[in-house]
Amino acid sequence: MKKCLTPLFLVATATFAFIGCDDEGQTIKLPATVQTYLDTNYQKAEIEESEQEKLCTGATVYEVKLEVEEDKTKDLTFSAEGVLLFTESEIDANALPSAVTASVTANYPSHTIAEAEVLDMADGSKQYEVELKNGTQTSDVLFLADGTKVCEEAGDVDGDEEK
Repeated sequence: MKKCLTPLFLVATATFAFIGCDDEGQTIKLPATVQTYLDTNYQKAEIEESEQEKLCTGATVYEVKLEVEEDKTKDLTFSAEGVLLFTESEIDANALPSAVTASVTANYPSHTIAEAEVLDMADGSKQYEVELKNGTQTSDVLFLADGTKVCEEAGDVDGDEEK
């Protein structure tokens, strides 16, 4: 069992992407495997944006934002090999699991939650991306449902990453 869980945790850890807003609206040519997945599962959806990004682990992924209905979008993230890793949806901060909220309170006492998203992983688990603000500084933090921090990236209110 431990052998099975370790790879799943590594895959889950590798899936967190911090998205910048500099290239909003751009589209790139997607790998055939990604395009086939979209054609099969989202025939009526239109691609609003697609881009190649790096995860906090350094892995390269493809992010696709689809318009599935008028004024309704769906964000999907695929591995470099074209395998769906997770879908992402914005949620109200009150919808975060209590373990995640407790972790934020304990580890980021001077921060407020600006945004929250749920990542529905391909294996059926959930992870939570939380944007925290402290003055002009922001941090995007990924948590497992039990409140464990997976990774973090700091930036400023304008969305620029700090190196």
